[in-house]
Amino acid sequence: MASRPSSCHRAAPGSAATLVRPAKTLARESLIGRKYDIVHYYKDWNDSFPTPDEATLAGGGRFLFYNVINRDFSGGGVCWGAIANGSQDDVIDAKAARLKAFGKPVFFSFAGEPESRLGTCNASTGKWGSASDFAAAWRHLHTRFVADGATNVVWVWDVMGYSGNYSLYPTLWPGDSYVDWVGWDPYNWYTCHNSSWKDFSATASSFYTWLGQNSSPGHAYNSKPYMLAEYGTREDPASNTRKDYWFRNEPFQIKNFVNLRAVVYFDQGDNSGTGCDWHVDTSANSVSGYKAAGADPYFHQPHTSTVVADTQAPSAPTNLTAAQTGGKQATLKCAGSTDNVGVNHYLITRDGGYKIGTSTSTSYTDSSLQGTGWHTYIVYAVDTAGNQSAASNKAAVDVTY
Repeated sequence: MASRPSSCHRAAPGSAATLVRPAKTLARESLIGRKYDIVHYYKDWNDSFPTPDEATLAGGGRFLFYNVINRDFSGGGVCWGAIANGSQDDVIDAKAARLKAFGKPVFFSFAGEPESRLGTCNASTGKWGSASDFAAAWRHLHTRFVADGATNVVWVWDVMGYSGNYSLYPTLWPGDSYVDWVGWDPYNWYTCHNSSWKDFSATASSFYTWLGQNSSPGHAYNSKPYMLAEYGTREDPASNTRKDYWFRNEPFQIKNFVNLRAVVYFDQGDNSGTGCDWHVDTSANSVSGYKAAGADPYFHQPHTSTVVADTQAPSAPTNLTAAQTGGKQATLKCAGSTDNVGVNHYLITRDGGYKIGTSTSTSYTDSSLQGTGWHTYIVYAVDTAGNQSAASNKAAVDVTY
């Protein structure tokens, strides 16, 4: 079946969008003057994927993102409990086999926004079970995929992120080892839901803050990279430039969300009857702002070979030495660190952890010494994902002048 589309651009690394057909994706890319990085599809329980068209998009350097719903879009569906108890294993194994054969990394979410689907399982009402049923179904899917060798699948736990549902999220969490990315779906609803206008920062911040404040072993949300699996803004009927500026300000505001690594813009209308239109091309000004945001260097960072989060820290720097090389100056040298992806820089500390600077090489000159006597240095390596190594050996210099 045709999948429900959304469109996106991606932070750290890159930028992205999703549409149903390659021709539409390519047309949107032509409109904004850049290639997307993520193509996002909603699939029902009986869909087969990737399709040839989707594989073509992936072959062009785009990541595929599938949100698989346990329903049949033409009617019917499968209860979460039935998935958890193994009665759907033939269907699950077939999906896993296709994704394994595809070979490329694929973002994958199950039953996105599950908090809207809680209740006694009934296809006619769109309810599929309890929060614990959902988590059990997720774990079973994950376990079958791994057993089937579909280890190229990157698991995205995708919820609404609405404050009224905060009490549900601990139970909906499948477990730290079953989730690779955390996603949520915030919108600047404005007049279509009688809300105040919110810029990108205000739209994304509430659940982002909640995730950090409520992380703990067993619910280690902030140990994962985050994405906005859907997000959007409508136009302001009173201002034909407000949506334009919303997009233009996004690259500057997103830099304050250090865990937020991908943002998926929902380039569609709203099917709920509210009249919200999230399309990028609701106006020429909107297109201009979206294009400007997508051109920002922050959305053009290098792709790695995998979209699985890098959680491995570099090795600790070794053989650190320090020597006075001027009146109030000391020069440090160390042996370089190694990392599975790459060392980005070295963090230099002095006299009990005081951070005095960074260096992209294995040497550093400290010109900020204020007095005579002994000064002690420790250096740390930091990789491209922000993982910090253990401490180097200590090196001391007796400054005289």
